[in-house]
Amino acid sequence: MTLQTKEVAIMFLGMEWYWWLLIVVALVICIPF
Repeated sequence: MTLQTKEVAIMFLGMEWYWWLLIVVALVICIPF
């Protein structure tokens, strides 16, 4: 991951955990396609 991506991930960790989880799931679905 780039530094910017890590910063965004840390920012989302400060939010509700399920929002972060939903974003991770969305990335996993989108990246392979």
